[in-house]
Amino acid sequence: MSTPQFSLLIYEDGSDKNLLEQDLKSFFHKFSIPYEVIWISPYQQNFRHFLQLCEKAQADYIVTLNASLTSPLGDVLKLLQTLIANDNLHIVFGERWSKLKVKKDSFLRWEYIFTQSLIEKKRPILKDPFCPFVALRRKNWLTTDLQSKSYFITAELQKRTLGQTRAYAEVPLLHSPRSANARPSFLGLLWFSLRF
Repeated sequence: MSTPQFSLLIYEDGSDKNLLEQDLKSFFHKFSIPYEVIWISPYQQNFRHFLQLCEKAQADYIVTLNASLTSPLGDVLKLLQTLIANDNLHIVFGERWSKLKVKKDSFLRWEYIFTQSLIEKKRPILKDPFCPFVALRRKNWLTTDLQSKSYFITAELQKRTLGQTRAYAEVPLLHSPRSANARPSFLGLLWFSLRF
């Protein structure tokens, strides 16, 4: 089996894992691109475990997404394309607000509230600190310390990117409401906004 060109780290959120894996197979079959899937269970969705999974990943590039796949896979891969095309970048973040036409997703409403609280606290944040879609170079994050207890991986990545002046980019993504079975991470949102 060939070495994967990128690793997909997928947050379990209550959505059908088998359905997503079928979608991934049918999508990448067209391009014959080798990849690997690493699932992050709800009990492992913290920054410390995320970095440990990065160490185990076989590919040089890592892309994170949620099992609900609330942005089109083609859009998500634009993050990876941007990262590969720019050697100076350490990480590329997805940004859902620019292309959002209808705010019907209750998850996004909560994320919006917590994002505004960070802005009011005058914290340096990007446009969408809780977007689950991220692409990063594995080698740039292997030396990151594991002391954080953050329960919101993307926001912690953004915090460290800004604090350590790492090179980054933001790419607008389309967004659709999550599956009815998907579970929000209110605890993660609250914990991060309080300690940021």
